[in-house]
Amino acid sequence: MKVRFVTSAVTPYTGVGADSLEMMAALRARCDLSVTGCHTETPWPLDLCTLLAKDHREAEAEIQFSGPEQVFTPLTNHALIAQWETTAIPAEFARHPAWRDINRVVCPSRSSADAIHKLAPWANIALVPFGIDSGLWGPVVERDWSGPLRFGALGFLDERKAVRETMFAFKEAFGDRTDVCLELCNWNPDTQFSLPEGNIRNIRLTDRPLSREELRAWYQSLHVLCFPSRGEGNGRPPLEMGCTGGAVIATSGMGLDWVTDEIAYPVEWSWVPVPDGTAGQTPTSYRQGEWMEPDVDSIIAQMRAIDADRKEAARRGVNLVSWLRTSRSWDAWADAVLGLIDP
Repeated sequence: MKVRFVTSAVTPYTGVGADSLEMMAALRARCDLSVTGCHTETPWPLDLCTLLAKDHREAEAEIQFSGPEQVFTPLTNHALIAQWETTAIPAEFARHPAWRDINRVVCPSRSSADAIHKLAPWANIALVPFGIDSGLWGPVVERDWSGPLRFGALGFLDERKAVRETMFAFKEAFGDRTDVCLELCNWNPDTQFSLPEGNIRNIRLTDRPLSREELRAWYQSLHVLCFPSRGEGNGRPPLEMGCTGGAVIATSGMGLDWVTDEIAYPVEWSWVPVPDGTAGQTPTSYRQGEWMEPDVDSIIAQMRAIDADRKEAARRGVNLVSWLRTSRSWDAWADAVLGLIDP
């Protein structure tokens, strides 16, 4: 089958763009794939560049990894991959005329599917979890859990990633202890972090974008990734961390539905209105004006639990690796999506 893949998000490191590249690799092995809609100046792996040069006009089906406003041309077999954060579904989403050309909406998480169903109850929704390429983000590394403990947190828009809450929780949990540290990674140079006042010898900041290789090495250097996000589409960073065998603290919901106390450390949360003026976001973009508010006391408790029982943290890291290998395969994702549009 000839399939056209439409995407505007392509980056060689993390986030939606990395999902896009890994989708292409899995689809290319199963169909005659062409790619369009993206910025050609973006750095691409050389073996995928040839997909941009292929003639996509004779496609029998289209898979679109973007919003409905970017529908390329009408096709009978048209699947929309609705990765957007549940937090970033625009209120006008359901009124867009492009809906008449979409016969499948593929969502990576139950919370994403539920949010889209509320906005467009007539949509034909399929729940197909995204994969993660453990070959790119591994290997699993042996960590010394008996020595200094390294926590990490990263953010794009720190309001959504709750980096400030993570910093506060860390200081409350460990004070000025020097055998525990928090490594902050800000991958958006336009977002400025404010470090806590006072003694911050055990909090360090990397304030620049990291390449995929640098980000993978950063994950491997950590014992724990703290990711109490207020809302995700797929929640990719904890999956990347999981490929290295580390432990994960995260909210369980809105794209992070998989977070359980067998493979990670869930953070309690509650629905709250999105504050006006939230950087880079608008209140109407979030579950009709709401997002998850992580409970800081829960973050503190999970940080202390890991410190108190490091053997258990290592066990959950091993369990997360096993779960990823059996439950988050791009091969399974590609087979499922192509099955939905196969004429």
